[in-house]
Amino acid sequence: MTTYDCIVIGGGPAGLSAALTLRARNLSVAVVANDPKENPLWKSERVANYPGMENATGAQILTAMRAQAEACGAEFVPARALS
Repeated sequence: MTTYDCIVIGGGPAGLSAALTLRARNLSVAVVANDPKENPLWKSERVANYPGMENATGAQILTAMRAQAEACGAEFVPARALS
């Protein structure tokens, strides 16, 4: 059984930002999240004001943030938290 310093529920921008911050503090983290394509943001054709990604699609934002979190060492657990 793997243990983590922290578990983040959700793979949207907030959860991914939290995972990145935790890894920057050298803490181990698991992100429990659905497939990114199930996130409502994925369907956005254009997000005009996301910091650092002007006029990106939701899919581009989620893909880039997840790739950065994975590169930093965050582990992803494919699941859905129901309560």
